[in-house]
Amino acid sequence: MRKPILVAILLLPGCIASSARAQVALSASDSASIALLIAKRVGPDLRSVNGADSTNAVCVNVEARNGHGTFLRVLDSALRATTGGAVVAPMSISPLRGIVIDTLTGASDGALVKWRTTGGGLAKGEMAWGHHEEWRLTRRDSTWTIVSPNRVLMGDGYIRNDLPKPPDAPGCDSSRSPITDTLLVRTQQWVDAWNEKDVGAMRRLHAADVGDQRYVIGNDFTTMEWLLKELRETNFWNVTWSIRMADAKVRMLGAEAGLVSFRLTGSETPSGGAMRPFSEAFTLIFQRIRGEWLIVHVHDSMRLDPGR
Repeated sequence: MRKPILVAILLLPGCIASSARAQVALSASDSASIALLIAKRVGPDLRSVNGADSTNAVCVNVEARNGHGTFLRVLDSALRATTGGAVVAPMSISPLRGIVIDTLTGASDGALVKWRTTGGGLAKGEMAWGHHEEWRLTRRDSTWTIVSPNRVLMGDGYIRNDLPKPPDAPGCDSSRSPITDTLLVRTQQWVDAWNEKDVGAMRRLHAADVGDQRYVIGNDFTTMEWLLKELRETNFWNVTWSIRMADAKVRMLGAEAGLVSFRLTGSETPSGGAMRPFSEAFTLIFQRIRGEWLIVHVHDSMRLDPGR
C-alpha cells in the first residue's frame, strides 16, 4: 500500500512597488473572499475526504513561511470547506503536490496575488509539473473579481530530493486554521450565495433539519425550509444583491457551537426597478455536526436604512 504524499502550501513574503496607490492590509472578509477564489480554482484537483485513504488520496499540508499567517489560516479553512474536512488530492499518475503563494498585497479596492501549483509523480525521478498564476483583482459591486488572470506552464524538470516526505497518519487530519477562521469562511460563503443567487450553495451550508431552523427577521420569523423554497420558486423574489460583509465578530459558544455577527452593506435591485441601498445586521449560529460546521439559526435585523 502506498502512503500519502505531503503536499506543501508555502507562503513567501512579497511586495509591490507602487507610487500611486498605498498598500493596505486586507480585511478578514476580503481575505476570505480571495481565499475562496483560490480554493475554487484548486477545487478540481482536490477530492472529498469521504472514502479517502492512502490508496486513493494524497495529503495537502498547509504551511506558512515568513508571514501571511492570517491569510494562510483563512485559505486552509477555505480548502477544508471544499473537501469537507482534511485537504486531500486524488491519487493519480501526476497528482497535485503543492500550492505556493508568492505575493499577496492589497491597495484600496484592488489586490495582487501571485501563486503557483506544483505536482508530479510519487517517486524520485518521475517528471514534475508546475503552473504559475498572477491575478490582479478588483472589488466590483461588493465582490472580488479577477480582472487580469495570467497563467503560465512551467517545466519543472525532475523531482528534487528536497520535495516533501510522506506524512505519518493522521497527518491529513491536522488543521492549522482556528475554528474562528473556519466560521468566517463559512459566513462568507453564505454571503456569496446571496450575491450569486445560489439556493443549492445556501442549502449545503445549513444543517439537514431546515424545517426546525428559524430565520428571524426583526420580530417575525419563519423556517429555513420555507425560505429556501421561496427563494428557489421566486428566483430570490426577482431581486439582485450586491452586498459585502463588514464588522464581522466571531464568538464561540462552547466546543461545538459558535456565532458570527456582522453587517451586510451594499445595494439591492428589483427586477425592472431602481437600485436602492441595502444595510442590515445579521447573526448566524453554527453547530459542528459530524465534523462539519453548519448553520442552524439565522437572525436578520430590521432595516437600518436612514429614514425607514
